[in-house]
Amino acid sequence: MAENEDILTPAEMRKWLTDEIRDRKREHELREKEATEFVTAYEEGKITPSEADERFYEHSKRWGEAFKGYLSTTEGLSDEEVLRRYEAQLKRYGEGRSSREFSR
Repeated sequence: MAENEDILTPAEMRKWLTDEIRDRKREHELREKEATEFVTAYEEGKITPSEADERFYEHSKRWGEAFKGYLSTTEGLSDEEVLRRYEAQLKRYGEGRSSREFSR
């Protein structure tokens, strides 16, 4: 660690970034795969509406509910505007509230 034990060194911060990117990509892959599987099964009549609803609920509980709309219309927006919208959604749902919280 650097002279202040609480501050990450550049190498430690780079490792954190590498791990963060890897983990978020894998998380996204799993989230998308899970959602695709139960939606496709529902569309094809392989699961009942109740089963689809339960799987939707479990998916939302596990991964958190996506903030609706803040990224759906970002074409042509700057990174700063996308981040501003994201932060507005965080405030809307309450500071300190887990992004994984979901209630029916």
